[in-house]
Amino acid sequence: MLFQPTGCPALLAVNSKDSYTYVWRRSNLASAPLLRKRLGQRGATNDTFYAQPTWFPATRTLLVDGVALPDGSEASGAVGLHISSTCKFSVGWSLNIGGGVEPQALAAGQVAFVPATAVGKVYAVNSGSGLILNSFDTGGPSYTAPMLADGLVVVGSADGTVRAFGSRPPAG
Repeated sequence: MLFQPTGCPALLAVNSKDSYTYVWRRSNLASAPLLRKRLGQRGATNDTFYAQPTWFPATRTLLVDGVALPDGSEASGAVGLHISSTCKFSVGWSLNIGGGVEPQALAAGQVAFVPATAVGKVYAVNSGSGLILNSFDTGGPSYTAPMLADGLVVVGSADGTVRAFGSRPPAG
């Protein structure tokens, strides 16, 4: 995922099959990464990510989902990595959202729409604080990333249903 925080060089973020999240300067991919952090699930069947991070410029947050939470528990969910004005990353928040295969979160301003397939939900999360603003039942696992269409969050689920959440502004 390509992004450039204000005051920082152009960056590249990836989730690797080795369970690490990496961030490099795009101008020097051969150098050591600015960030190398083991966030992915670990174990015989869960040692990889499903999707890439999502960037939120307004909150200077790189959201990584499908992570093993840093509290050492068996919980899984999402982590918000904040980047400082000196271009250093730190964990700003972590959120247990039930786990499972987690497709890439949708960025909509400061709100992240984060799928949690194990519980059949999409969570609306403040990308800066990690506060859950709302949750939406998808009727089953959703293996695709949510999308925006006509002001609505649209997500398909494994039961073959496409659902739309939100409210359209009044006509006129």
